Amino acid sequence: MIIAIDFDYTIAENGYPDITKATLIKDAKEVINKLYDEGHTILIWTCRSSYKDAIQNCVEFLDKHEIKYHQINREAPLTVFKWKHVPDYMWSPKIDADLYIDDKQVGGLPSWKQIYKIINKEK
Repeated sequence: MIIAIDFDYTIAENGYPDITKATLIKDAKEVINKLYDEGHTILIWTCRSSYKDAIQNCVEFLDKHEIKYHQINREAPLTVFKWKHVPDYMWSPKIDADLYIDDKQVGGLPSWKQIYKIINKEK
């Protein structure tokens, strides 16, 4: 599956907008890396791109914590997402994924261990 994961308050907390204060959310690294190792495509999805050096700061945070992922704010590698019902000149900034993990989801963010159980039910 292609899994899009929000950054702030989903992977990292206490770091918006100053990422130097960010801490890793409990079990995020273990579950994300396990999903990656199981062959899922991991896309990090963040609105930080409007801030100076924001994406690079996210990359550095992910690297520092050894979190595995394929892309950040981009489609899955080697795929092109194209709406079938609109002309070529139209595009969508929404990342195409099978699942989205975000702290703003209805009901809030479950624990990462619960997220892993939910994803295994989806497979």
